[in-house]
Amino acid sequence: MSSMQLVNRQNRFLSSSRHMAVALMMVAAAAAVAHADDGVPTEKVRIDKYNLNTDAGSRALYQALSSASQRVCAVGESRQLSVAAHAQACYRQALANAVAAAQNERVTQLYRAKNATG
Repeated sequence: MSSMQLVNRQNRFLSSSRHMAVALMMVAAAAAVAHADDGVPTEKVRIDKYNLNTDAGSRALYQALSSASQRVCAVGESRQLSVAAHAQACYRQALANAVAAAQNERVTQLYRAKNATG
């Protein structure tokens, strides 16, 4: 994939308000990379396979969301600084949206701890 294609892909993702609300959809379906009707990449993460009543289950879901966000945003696919910066911004937004969509306090606490500034 060319640098321009990566930037276009990430720009479409970042500018799509419909997909900002559900950057990564958690559903009880098989995890698969897909493209929405408008070509914005998405990845489904099965939430039902994690025991969110335990720290281990919550950590495992957080890791799955983080990994899916990296794949969706093509993190690490380019060495060009501007493309890499777009990928990181995309990743941060996708992960924040996915954590919010999970609606789980333990996962939210993990996200806050890992992304605390100060």
